[in-house]
Amino acid sequence: MKLSKKGLLLFPLSFILASSLSSCGSSNGEGALVLRLTNCEDYMNEGEGAEEFTYGDYEFNDVLLGFEEYYGEKIGRKVTIVYDTYDTNETMLSGLSTGKTEYDLICASDYTLQKMMSLQMLSPLKEHGTDFSSIIPNYEEYCPTYLRDALDGLYADVDQDGEKEASLGDYAVGYMWGTLGILYNPEKVASDKGIEVEEVISDLESSWSALWDDKYAKEMSIKDSMRDTYSVGIMKLYEDCFLNNTSTYLQDKGFSEGDLGKIFNLSDEETANEVEKRLLSLKENVFGFEVDSGKDDIVKGLVGINLAWSGDAVYSIETAAEENDTELRYAVPKTGGNIWFDGWVMPKTCEGDNKEAALAFLDFLSDPSVASSNMNYIGYTSFISGEDIHSLNLEWYDPRTAEMYLYDEEEDDYAYDEDGNHIYVEGMDGSTYAMAVVDGVATSWEDYSESNELGWEKWDLSYFFNDMLGEEYLEENGFEEIDQSSDSSSLNPSILFRFGEGEDGQMERSSLYTQYPSNEMVNTNGKGELCIMQDYGPNNKYILNMWQNVKGNNLPIWGVIVFSIFLAVVVFFILLGFFTKRRYKKLKVERRKQASGRAK
Repeated sequence: MKLSKKGLLLFPLSFILASSLSSCGSSNGEGALVLRLTNCEDYMNEGEGAEEFTYGDYEFNDVLLGFEEYYGEKIGRKVTIVYDTYDTNETMLSGLSTGKTEYDLICASDYTLQKMMSLQMLSPLKEHGTDFSSIIPNYEEYCPTYLRDALDGLYADVDQDGEKEASLGDYAVGYMWGTLGILYNPEKVASDKGIEVEEVISDLESSWSALWDDKYAKEMSIKDSMRDTYSVGIMKLYEDCFLNNTSTYLQDKGFSEGDLGKIFNLSDEETANEVEKRLLSLKENVFGFEVDSGKDDIVKGLVGINLAWSGDAVYSIETAAEENDTELRYAVPKTGGNIWFDGWVMPKTCEGDNKEAALAFLDFLSDPSVASSNMNYIGYTSFISGEDIHSLNLEWYDPRTAEMYLYDEEEDDYAYDEDGNHIYVEGMDGSTYAMAVVDGVATSWEDYSESNELGWEKWDLSYFFNDMLGEEYLEENGFEEIDQSSDSSSLNPSILFRFGEGEDGQMERSSLYTQYPSNEMVNTNGKGELCIMQDYGPNNKYILNMWQNVKGNNLPIWGVIVFSIFLAVVVFFILLGFFTKRRYKKLKVERRKQASGRAK
């Protein structure tokens, strides 16, 4: 999540305005309906500099104001959203525990949502075993099965005695998702350390253990985040299990096949102590800890490696390319990693008309046009699929777009004719995303890339777009015969291309991978490398103690030794000076007494 303070500054004024509006009349004689939301700052399209998007017959460039207008007209009543923000999940949860502020909807991270369920703070959005079709139809239609299954697979206790579990998928609607990985500047790291660029890329894309390698000492910053950094320690501790993900190997280690998620979430005291040892060792290798500055530090060249969330990584990759003509890369090592989710939940205090409005707002957010507007504005990856999201990715990343259409560099956009249609590049008139047409001859994009030595790579996103694209949309893009299981781009519209290594489109290549991990990595077959980090429950005390020990000593061991010696020397001279002064004063008094006696 990307955070700032703008929402906090606006909140008091919004609250006063909302209070005054609640007493105002409306067309049907009712007062204004005030919907209270809390979310991370910069995590919603609030209109400033945003492009317009269409929702039904409406056109907006601000999600919050757009919903106020749309829903207000629908119910014939003034609707006002009070939108508050917070800096961390922990700060938000602590504030809610005071009971001073109540919200109708809360957006938070997966583990915090589990904790809120365990604290009996939330109302389920649907009954277990049912779907969202009657209450949030857009979410039911456009949330990919992979992401929905991931939420359904997270559980928490929902009664005081801890005897009843419920699925997070019954309580939450997904909003954004992503991964935790390694953001790095291969040229800088290679230059700083006197090694080849290829070696840097190979090391950082192969294993998290590279962060512990002495050759990368003081080149990196890591997250000042207990859970995120703990997950890296887990990947280091159980590296062999993740790299050798076979039933035989796991059984030899005491685990069964498919237990990678359990290994990833081990949080008992013994495991926490072992992770602590590894993080203390890693700490000797890092330049420093950071929360939100890392994405800018690596662009400025202050560090060469940064532990980053995927959404921040996209921002850094694109900023570095545009401002410094610098290539940054993002890797989730082959060892595996963390996949995270942010979602919206409804507190028990939300009832009546506010509950209806809250459900309508979630449906509004889950419309692909609104979701693509949010994604375009904040840079993170939407939980929602559909045609608008697919088109956004094609225009952002897919080299077929640039190859087919004339690019107007002065306008920094693709050129259009007077009717608003793309102008095709001369010689490629008639090309579509399904087929390339070169001087009137149709060929597959695979053959086109090979014959022109473009080195394009296919990126299969079937897990995200499968069955989410309508017939009319597919026909417009040239797809007549569809086979979502095919690896042919002419038959499978879920296959995107990305620029090859060394292409001018390296930024687009890196950003696409950063936003959407591969089919193999997302665990669609039960053996992928990405795991969800859950709430640690009663074991949080062990993780907290571990983190306090890791953060408490901010000097490496050699630094502690040197500082201790220095401190001992300083204390010695202070004591020496103190006792010398006392002895001198005593001698001075005795000499005065002797002198006084002689005078008499």
